[in-house]
Amino acid sequence: MSLNRYEQMLLDYVRDHQDESDYWQGIVRDLGRTHPDRAGRSQELNRLLWAYFRERAGHVPPFSDVFNREGQAAISMRNLAEYLIERWTPAVRAGRST
Repeated sequence: MSLNRYEQMLLDYVRDHQDESDYWQGIVRDLGRTHPDRAGRSQELNRLLWAYFRERAGHVPPFSDVFNREGQAAISMRNLAEYLIERWTPAVRAGRST
């Protein structure tokens, strides 16, 4: 899966800040419980990641640089959402039939 440059920027930021990584792992796991279908989970995480990107733009230079240069039009975080769901949601094992 390839990420757009904004998704990659956000992923790098989360990876570089352990508290942020822990926070997002918790969010992804919670969404796994509250949104049983993967499409709904991905859509909600996409929305949350974009809101977070906008919030960080007020405080963190790489993000604010994007807004200063390109404006505040919504940017898709869908691929990043899918990646984080794949990475941080426990795999469901198929049970054995008896």
